[in-house]
Amino acid sequence: MFYATLGVNPNRMRINTNIETARQGTLRTLADKWAARDIDGVLTCFAPYAEYHASVGPLPGTRAKGHREIAELISQILYHDSSVTTEVNNINIFGERAYWEWRYTDIIGSVSLGCDFFIFEGPLIVLKNAYRKVCINPSDHAVQQEPSG
Repeated sequence: MFYATLGVNPNRMRINTNIETARQGTLRTLADKWAARDIDGVLTCFAPYAEYHASVGPLPGTRAKGHREIAELISQILYHDSSVTTEVNNINIFGERAYWEWRYTDIIGSVSLGCDFFIFEGPLIVLKNAYRKVCINPSDHAVQQEPSG
């Protein structure tokens, strides 16, 4: 009854909720498999014809299309970021689009921040477009002490 007063089809809402749940699951799987450095697991999140626009590689913005190229690119990225731990947060899904924010911390405490934008078809990613901020060295942000005197 409530849905009818809003002009919303409750069956359509159920479909959207199901696909959104599937997409949330895809992004959770992607985050988990990425952190585990499981390239084959990461690829299960992408459609076979998907594109990946990276924030690192031979050139920033390196692009890959299809599972084979994406696997090669991810291998390069994981090598580039071999000493980091990964944290993903602020996952947001809006229909067939989504984004999340991430943080890489290396063994000396330097931090890279970034975000990824996604486009889905069904539950699978057809485009991942990554952006990375300049690395933050912890010593660059130390609180300056005023000289005592």
